[in-house]
Amino acid sequence: MLQANAPQQAKRWRIVAAAFVTMAHAPGLHYAYGTLMVALIEAKISTSRALLGGVGSLSTGAMLSGAYFSGRLQSRFGAARVVAAGGAVAAAGLALSAAATELWQLYVTFGLVVGLGHSLAFPPCPVAVAVAFAGRDDAALASGVATAGSGAGTVVLGVAARLLIVAAGWRATFGALALSTLVFVVDLAAPTLWRPQNRTPAAPVRETRPPQTPPLMTPRLRLLCGVVFVYAYAWEVPFVHLVAYAGDAGHAAAAASLVVVFVGAGGSLGRVAVARAADAKGVQPTFRAMLLATALADAALPFVVDSIAACYTYALIVGTAAGGCIALTTPMARSCVAAERLAEASGAVFSSMACGLVAGPFLAGVVYDVAGSYDAAFYGAAALWLAAFGLCRRLGGDPVEPPEDKL
Repeated sequence: MLQANAPQQAKRWRIVAAAFVTMAHAPGLHYAYGTLMVALIEAKISTSRALLGGVGSLSTGAMLSGAYFSGRLQSRFGAARVVAAGGAVAAAGLALSAAATELWQLYVTFGLVVGLGHSLAFPPCPVAVAVAFAGRDDAALASGVATAGSGAGTVVLGVAARLLIVAAGWRATFGALALSTLVFVVDLAAPTLWRPQNRTPAAPVRETRPPQTPPLMTPRLRLLCGVVFVYAYAWEVPFVHLVAYAGDAGHAAAAASLVVVFVGAGGSLGRVAVARAADAKGVQPTFRAMLLATALADAALPFVVDSIAACYTYALIVGTAAGGCIALTTPMARSCVAAERLAEASGAVFSSMACGLVAGPFLAGVVYDVAGSYDAAFYGAAALWLAAFGLCRRLGGDPVEPPEDKL
């Protein structure tokens, strides 16, 4: 593994910091949607949890469905321009959400516009970090720290949103989130990503041969996309419905909303621990362990949901394990394709989550609307995580080491 001198290493960790901030305002905001959804229920925007949950899941699905396209743009224009454009679009969508008066308007403003903005802002970040730390022994740790921003965002934005909702209402909260996105993502984070190493490095080409584009959809990448496609139907369910589930179990609204803090703590500190484990034990074994841990947690929750301490424990575990899967997604993709296709490969894997993230929370809401309970929804989520674990075991073999960074 290469070792960097101090100035180069400082540049790399500034890229991590910029990715951290952006992740806090993109995936982090989506994970905190449960807090906003409770406020929307209280405001009687809709009484259907399936329909309200669909707003958040559509936005997250839009964020991930555009990940492949975002990767293509990153390969051409670099991370900084793509992230800045995405932040501006997301801020516009949040500002428009503040003026919504009907549910369908939130589907357009938050579900589509914010999702589109985040589809540009989020996917370049883990790729920028992966390229900057290529071939280094702290590569997975850097990825974990960067993606831990989503967990930190869940905590900070979730708590701030709850306080703002109480003090000024949900409309002012959407406006404040728009302003925060402009300041932290567009103005501060995006310019930091303006580095040559944030573009996927081109493979050396022999002068005697015409350039050849390495394949993108290798068998290994197809199987990884399949793993992600399966668990995506379960992944978003707790982030959208856990606050409401805890409230249904009889816990006070303030106590129930705190599950967001524990999800965020797991998604932040837990991801760093997961990344360190991946550096020490290998990315693929750690990825499989996170799939299994999430399956067991989802299966256990209906038995212990009456205990608020158990709800917090569950939120911490799922924030760590499910969030750890996201932290390891780009490192997993790196083992599947040549280095110059990394941005597109990572985007393809994230895009594989889109359908499930849209449908999963909606289906969980349908289960609640029909049965009056979330129990069956979480049992189903556990089954999907377990199926993904079994499919992941078929990947086999050791990940291919990527080319070392030449910086």
